Amino acid sequence: MNTELEARVTKLEAAARRWRRGFLALLAVATLIVVAQPSEAKPTSAKTLQVGGLELVDEHGVVRARLGVEEDGTAGLTVFGATEKSRRAILTVGDTGAPALLLRNGKGKAQFIASLGSGGPSLLLCNPAGDLGTSLTMKDDNGTSLLGMRLPGEKGLRAVFTVMEDGRPYVKLRGPKGQLRVWARPEIEFQPAEED
Repeated sequence: MNTELEARVTKLEAAARRWRRGFLALLAVATLIVVAQPSEAKPTSAKTLQVGGLELVDEHGVVRARLGVEEDGTAGLTVFGATEKSRRAILTVGDTGAPALLLRNGKGKAQFIASLGSGGPSLLLCNPAGDLGTSLTMKDDNGTSLLGMRLPGEKGLRAVFTVMEDGRPYVKLRGPKGQLRVWARPEIEFQPAEED
């Protein structure tokens, strides 16, 4: 009787092995069908990759550049210094569609800002502390431009050089306390300001 029982167990084990192999083969075929199924998407001539952001890292895994959408919703390219917190260069397009380029020094202070605003292009140059020193702005479509210079810590411009709408040049120079020193326009003789 033992031999009859052993024969039946051997037959059942062989059948179980066949069923297991068959099930695994069926599972593999089903997986291939699902994975290899053709896409429903329409073919296009250009290939597009859509991602929320793209980061470039160095050999230590430190992020050195990021292309993506910032927290404030603007899209941009940010280039980092030695750490992810030291943003050195930022190229962005704001909500208005105006592009801007910002370059920072090693201390994270902006020293060069170029932008295309609704009023025209502008260039701002700052000292190492990030204080505005020189600005060059084209104000409107008719070519009016303005070059202004100030010293660190001062609110007003010390020197203004501009071209008026009709093409005439205009110059204004101020002293350390904001007092007018020189004011000149071509239709008016050169006028040195009175001493204080």
